[in-house]
Amino acid sequence: MNYQDRLYQQKEKALYRSLSLSDPSLVDLQSNDYLGYARLMEVGKIAAHLTIKGATGSRLISGNNTQHETTEKLLSQYFNAEGALLFSSGYQANLGVLSCIAHRGDVFIYDEYIHASMHDGMRLSHAERHSFRHNDLNDLEEKLKKHSGSGRIIVAVESLYSMTGTVIDIDELLVLNAKYDFTLVLDEAHAVGVSGRDYKGVGYEKAHEFQNLIRIITFGKAFGYAGAAVLATELIREYLINFSRPFIYTTAIPINDAATISQLIDYHSNNHKPNEELDKLIKYYLSQVTSFNSNLTITSNQGPVQFLTIGDAPTTIGLEKNLLFKGLQVKAIRPPTVPAGHAGLRISLHAYNTSEEFDILFKTLNNVS
Repeated sequence: MNYQDRLYQQKEKALYRSLSLSDPSLVDLQSNDYLGYARLMEVGKIAAHLTIKGATGSRLISGNNTQHETTEKLLSQYFNAEGALLFSSGYQANLGVLSCIAHRGDVFIYDEYIHASMHDGMRLSHAERHSFRHNDLNDLEEKLKKHSGSGRIIVAVESLYSMTGTVIDIDELLVLNAKYDFTLVLDEAHAVGVSGRDYKGVGYEKAHEFQNLIRIITFGKAFGYAGAAVLATELIREYLINFSRPFIYTTAIPINDAATISQLIDYHSNNHKPNEELDKLIKYYLSQVTSFNSNLTITSNQGPVQFLTIGDAPTTIGLEKNLLFKGLQVKAIRPPTVPAGHAGLRISLHAYNTSEEFDILFKTLNNVS
């Protein structure tokens, strides 16, 4: 099959994707900028004047800079970890970790709804891969029992799932970790900045109670910027520097980006007002869910990610267009991002949204769904 045929099939299935520009005049219910940090003027002003020097190379050649190491030290202290290692994106971090921490003879057990980047990393490792039902830790335990003694076991989960908004039971996961002694890779991309104690992620408070914990955090969601970091022991940090190909063979994260990440951490540590605004709006949103009269399923979790399950892709696209006509930017999520038959609308809540905008959302949904 040639490229044109594949694209035609995507269009026929209502799965074709194209790039579009966000319209700042419309209501944003689609971006990951949960706290509104991407709109801040004060963050980044200092970092923007620190240097005009380019990265010059990979960090193992010429690209390592004191700013990288200063930021990594700050991250390890702020997030209660022994060590931290910067990556250019969450995708690269997941790829870099999962591709090298397991090998043939080892076993990955993963939640069926984890990020695509985690799947890609696991494939590159050549380890066995077995999924468990979404956020079902009883099913996880059954898989742990089945595969114990099969080599090193690595469990891969998200702490706050990017499509469903469900949150992992960190206490129950800790019990399983103590019982089965597995390595846990906890993807905190959508949780860090908005969930957990001091909004530092679901795994933050009990990080040192886990055996072999690796956390992936990103700065392109709640922190409104870009980049990512791996939080782990110094041993794992050293191991990644030596064996993670996506880290070794790539240009270093720009120095200004590392500096801006430090500025964002400092801002977040001293200003929780956006979090308080977001929490207040989430409560209002949840109060409106009870008045939703459709037969469709809509989530009602405590986080900034909500999901309206519709089913088929064409209907989902039609509803996205209806909402856009009403001035609401909400994104249709279709396979393969979600399983076939589970297409729907991902509704992102932000500190800068208003109760009036949610009223319009639910009025429109009730009228068209």
